[in-house]
Amino acid sequence: MVADRGYAEGRTYECPDAFPLDGADVAIGAIMHIRTKDGCFQPIRWYTGRLDEQGRLDVGRSGWCDFGDCFYAVQSFRDDDGRRIAIGWLADHSGVRREAPGRANGAMSLPRELHVRNGKLFSRPVDEVYDLLIGGELPMSSEDGDWQVPGNAYYADLRPTGDCTAVLVDTGEVRWTLECRDGEIRCSSQGAPSDDLACVTHVDEVKRIEVFYDHGIIEVFVNDGEAAGAMLAYDERESGVFSVSGDTSCEVCSLRR
Repeated sequence: MVADRGYAEGRTYECPDAFPLDGADVAIGAIMHIRTKDGCFQPIRWYTGRLDEQGRLDVGRSGWCDFGDCFYAVQSFRDDDGRRIAIGWLADHSGVRREAPGRANGAMSLPRELHVRNGKLFSRPVDEVYDLLIGGELPMSSEDGDWQVPGNAYYADLRPTGDCTAVLVDTGEVRWTLECRDGEIRCSSQGAPSDDLACVTHVDEVKRIEVFYDHGIIEVFVNDGEAAGAMLAYDERESGVFSVSGDTSCEVCSLRR
């Protein structure tokens, strides 16, 4: 159906998926054994275009499904309402998790609704995530842009008007930051095995950044699904802190468990 010869070290597509969506034909697959230029391992590539009579995809556009370091083995389905919904495995490629008796090592992403707009694949959380998962608004704990987060799970909705920086998690040992500069969103860790990579995406204009955080699982959505990135941290705390500085408004809410 599709062959991408731009990655010589890639051995195959793992967990391939294909479907029609919004007037386009879409193919998705994880390219095994490669790293992006920013260091992320085995990323998932999307391709949009039209199938020819031989079943080959005439590719019009392509890109990464997720700019993070752990979104993998994604599969999609069409639900009873006709939505195309995708769920990925949050694989610990960087080895940030720690073993202990009786623990499960892994998690699945938030379910994401897919759409094709101008040949580009968009993905954002399904409406049920907003209806059922997001709780009450949390008060800012200081004028410096800090929020205390009981339960260590939050949703942050940022509307940048310029450059800004958010501290997504800071355990005292491990820290993840998000930087928004001139259309670039860059997420990076300090003090973790993932320090040697960067999770980066670029858009023409950053209008909105949404962050879902739950005990070390980070999912970021830019411009209502124009870009999405999932990352992992090690965080066993029962309460946390979110902070932001720069040119942005921000609303922070709890997440229901």
